[in-house]
Amino acid sequence: MTLRSRSATLPDLPTVQEAAGLKGFEISLWQGLVAPAATSAAIVSKLQQEIAASLHAPELKARLGAQGLNAVGSSPDAFARYIREEVEKWTRVVKMSGARSD
Repeated sequence: MTLRSRSATLPDLPTVQEAAGLKGFEISLWQGLVAPAATSAAIVSKLQQEIAASLHAPELKARLGAQGLNAVGSSPDAFARYIREEVEKWTRVVKMSGARSD
């Protein structure tokens, strides 16, 4: 994982931008939960609230942080936007690289 800012876990480790001069270089791993499109807004909202509360519980947040993980627990709209941005970014990267799957 290479973020735009230094890791709280390894604060002395420079970012790729700092070390190699690659401006804006960022590759992160992420996980999230999705539900079928027909799931009611009330259920999606309840799931998001409960999951976010769990992710921000001090014990779990500390355990994840010790592993260099950052729990977000964003809104459904923010997560959908993030997924779209990731798809767009990696589509550009693949096209620019000329990579193909044969």
